[in-house]
Amino acid sequence: MAQIFCYDDNGDKGFFQRYYRIGKAERRFGKLFFRLKTHEIPKSGFDILKPPTEIRKHGLTEKIKLQAKRYLVDTGIVELIFRPKMSSEMKTWIEKYYPQVIFVQGYNLYFVWLALLLKKMTGAKLAFLTTDDWPSYLYSGMYEEPTLFRWLMRPIVKSSTQRLMNDVDVAFAFNSIMSQEYKSRYNKEFITINHAEETESFENALPQRYHPDNVVSIVSTGYFNKYRWPLLLDVDECCRMLTEKRNPVRLLVISSGMEKEGIAALKNAKFTDIIPDPGNELLRGYLKGADINILAETFDDRVATAISLSVSTKSHLFMLSQHPIIVYGHPNTGVVKYAKSEGWASVVSKRDLSLLMNEMEILITNEDEAKRLTGCSKNTFEKYHSLSKNQKTLLDALQ
Repeated sequence: MAQIFCYDDNGDKGFFQRYYRIGKAERRFGKLFFRLKTHEIPKSGFDILKPPTEIRKHGLTEKIKLQAKRYLVDTGIVELIFRPKMSSEMKTWIEKYYPQVIFVQGYNLYFVWLALLLKKMTGAKLAFLTTDDWPSYLYSGMYEEPTLFRWLMRPIVKSSTQRLMNDVDVAFAFNSIMSQEYKSRYNKEFITINHAEETESFENALPQRYHPDNVVSIVSTGYFNKYRWPLLLDVDECCRMLTEKRNPVRLLVISSGMEKEGIAALKNAKFTDIIPDPGNELLRGYLKGADINILAETFDDRVATAISLSVSTKSHLFMLSQHPIIVYGHPNTGVVKYAKSEGWASVVSKRDLSLLMNEMEILITNEDEAKRLTGCSKNTFEKYHSLSKNQKTLLDALQ
């Protein structure tokens, strides 16, 4: 397998056998592109965009740079100027490798257009897979990017995505909710694959219990952006109320990323402990060592719309922990819809402390309900998230 990438870090730790990094020769006006250092075309709104409140904190020169970035990069205008082109170097590299399948995710127009160029050049089978619904939100203003050019960029995103779908030979979706929506939207069959893991990875993991045995230990893990970390304070308050009623209850937050305000707030929370993500091996142990695992999503209407077809990367790991799960989030988020439809978690889809505390108390005191929920999560994992089943689905489709 080979990978074409454009960032300094391709993020795969040497997984592929061959690599090609996009340079100035693979963009129109490429020399100018790299001189201006505008190569941070956003992959998602959470990663790169800086809202106006952040810009106001900087000096004049930095403010000008950040404003230029907001109105050129974050709006997508930069993509119209620095379009992909086929260089002689890339052509030679491709001809030596000559792929049978081109796998495209999209997330920005450059890679959509590049995939179409590669298919035209090679005649290879084109496969598509995305983990969230970027065609619906890219350059829409959903993540606080300026909307000055939305009237221009959104029709281009829609038409380019439709061109891509027309040329795709094998279309994948990353859960059943996305499959159904994309089939209707693009008039095309989408094959469902899911986040996957082998059960042995959890069976062999040693439980890591952070709290003493006499404390009910609730664990939440993931990347906590500004839409998620405040929900952990709701859990902390519920822990306080439950502790006053009965046995001690504490929350352990295992964070793979969080803004400074969130870290400060959670460190001050009296019933919460926060540690950095220890890596996959130990994380499995912490999930096994919990009494309850909680998955906190957003309650923001705009963000919920953007992730309405997405399922958390942690959901299948929570299922394997074999402890009851609570999903706390907006009813329009994909993970809430998935949990409700398959019954693998107790769902609190309204931001209400009394509702959340009630669900926590039920799972603490009602052993039968906790076992029932754990059984449902196990069945859901076996049905959808087995690594061997998803590998077979993928390979069969690409034959």
